[in-house]
Amino acid sequence: MIEPNETIAIDGPPASGKTTVGRALARRLGYRFLDTGILYRALTWCLLQTGTDLADPLAIARAAKEVSLTLRPTTKASWSVCVQERELSEAELRSPQVDAAVSQVSSVPEVREQLRGLQRALAKAGHVIMAGQDIGSVVLPDAPVKVYLEASLEERVRRRSRQSGKAAEIGASLARRSSLDAARAVSPLAPARDAHVINTDAFTVEQVVTQIIAIVRRSDS
Repeated sequence: MIEPNETIAIDGPPASGKTTVGRALARRLGYRFLDTGILYRALTWCLLQTGTDLADPLAIARAAKEVSLTLRPTTKASWSVCVQERELSEAELRSPQVDAAVSQVSSVPEVREQLRGLQRALAKAGHVIMAGQDIGSVVLPDAPVKVYLEASLEERVRRRSRQSGKAAEIGASLARRSSLDAARAVSPLAPARDAHVINTDAFTVEQVVTQIIAIVRRSDS
């Protein structure tokens, strides 16, 4: 049983601020942060390497069962992800090829079920902030604090463009991914019924973190 406020669930669409806010919040609270998206990205990277037919959900499900995914603690209150004992770099996890395919892989029910067990096992250790797209609604439905971060497509494109430019391509990619994620038959992207929804467009990272800490304190009282 997870004790109150030992897990915080953060959900939201791509580039809504989940990872940046989650890491900053973890530093403030002394928790460990997990961006569950790296698990789906690592699996997608592996399936691309092995030439799995990503248009075939059955092929994805079969291949995923053969992949060994592990997480290793880092010195940054976070985890690195390993595939078959090989640690993947940020460049590999965030490559354009993985960006284009990750929503397709993550939409397969067997994949989500497989990774859900790993996510829940990590949460049992407590003092974890977990970010994704179905953490509060499916993975950790009993998490005492659930937050859903929203941001307009324009703002999300602006944030991603600061990193790599190519706003038009980024906008099309984010719009496509958001549409696929929301249309998933299993665990579609949506706020949990009891989630605190925060639109991050007009706030700095620290302002969003402060809002979440206030929510944590209220849930403690």
